[in-house]
Amino acid sequence: MKTCSPNSVDFDECCFQSAREAIPSVLKGDRRYNIPEMLPLVLPSVTLDSGPDFSLVITDLHVYGLQNIELKNIKFDLKNKKNIGTVLFSDKFELVGLYEINGRILVIPIRGKGDLNVTTVGCTVDYSTDYVLENRDGEDYISVTKGTSDISMKKAYYRLTNLYNGNKELGMEACASESTNRALNENWEQVLDTLKPVITETVVRIANAIANGVASQVPYKEIFKNQ
Repeated sequence: MKTCSPNSVDFDECCFQSAREAIPSVLKGDRRYNIPEMLPLVLPSVTLDSGPDFSLVITDLHVYGLQNIELKNIKFDLKNKKNIGTVLFSDKFELVGLYEINGRILVIPIRGKGDLNVTTVGCTVDYSTDYVLENRDGEDYISVTKGTSDISMKKAYYRLTNLYNGNKELGMEACASESTNRALNENWEQVLDTLKPVITETVVRIANAIANGVASQVPYKEIFKNQ
């Protein structure tokens, strides 16, 4: 990764070019920095629990399409807020895993356990993280303290198998499952509002792992010259 000087007039551009060039290598994973392989990225579990009326657990989550990531912007606030902000874009992400859900989406009661596929089109991710400097053996290292993200997209598609667990009380359960999937896709934006915390958590976990993986191994002065 190219080192950039905050005292340079082209600091922001240097950081942008350096980060953009580093993305393909980062996605392949790097054991030196504890960065997992991300093609695809595999997460053991992600949980959304918004109270007694809704819970969603996704296990064995595979995230495909990270190779399509395009860096749109990156900003470093090194003096005041100690913050790093990035904007990323991907024309397509695909999340595949096993789900278990109990609750309501679009006022539709849903209970089931099966395969999940969420495909996003035209996804923009605005990620921001604060950090502190930790001194180890006389050297300062960046330590990410928290991360947040905001996500927008042009379209999302959903597919959940085995909805209602084949509940015979619903009569034609296969028809009900198809009807529910159709309703989810016809109202994809409202569904996204429900699922956004899960997607956001996934993004933050990915970004924090990368940031802490690199920053914990490389001294601050080697990332930013003349500091």
